[in-house]
Amino acid sequence: MDAWLQKPDFSADELTFADCAAAQEYWNSLDQGVLDEEERELVDAGAEWCPWGLGLGFGSSNVSVHIHRQDAEKDTFTVNVTQTVTKKLLGFIPIKTTEEDTQNDVPGNSINGLLEKYFKMFR
Repeated sequence: MDAWLQKPDFSADELTFADCAAAQEYWNSLDQGVLDEEERELVDAGAEWCPWGLGLGFGSSNVSVHIHRQDAEKDTFTVNVTQTVTKKLLGFIPIKTTEEDTQNDVPGNSINGLLEKYFKMFR
């Protein structure tokens, strides 16, 4: 599975996970304090920045999951799940559309469980 670590300066590290355990191991090994500090430095400098986070591309099901920092002090994250689906226009004309589900205020200690859920649902 293709994945990436989005950094606060808009750069990204491309990753590949063989399974959920590998994704969880990577998540648990992240030095979130360093990433949070990089984000704070950019904010304080008035520079352009984005919240750091982990992206997962479940290509076979046209789903992507992006888990990104919401609040470092509260250790919360925002989780966006985006899926491309085919719907019928007028009941018979197939059109592709994107559906998105966003969860805010997700506690950091629940991310491993969410990774397991998404791997079971979309892999």
